[in-house]
Amino acid sequence: MASRHGVTLSERHLKRILRNRGHSRQKDFSDLAVLVDFITTQLRGSGQLHGYRWIYAKCRESGLRVRKEDVRIVLRELDYNVPEGSTLDSYLEGASTANQRIEY
Repeated sequence: MASRHGVTLSERHLKRILRNRGHSRQKDFSDLAVLVDFITTQLRGSGQLHGYRWIYAKCRESGLRVRKEDVRIVLRELDYNVPEGSTLDSYLEGASTANQRIEY
């Protein structure tokens, strides 16, 4: 920029100027209703066996612009196939009982 325009700016200062003028990363995510419909469809099929990362990848492959966190939250609300004796939180986070002590 200095050779062409005669202006010297650091990268940090340039990013600050762009952010203040409203030039930031694109934030037009897909509608939440569309995401819920897509995940519901996936859960009816083979998607019920997969986690939120796989569902997120399928959303991206289908052209949906979503955040991983949105997929995780929607999946948490829609997925009721939790094994018995397990809470929804521990099931989604993959909490293992393999190393727990067994009381006799």
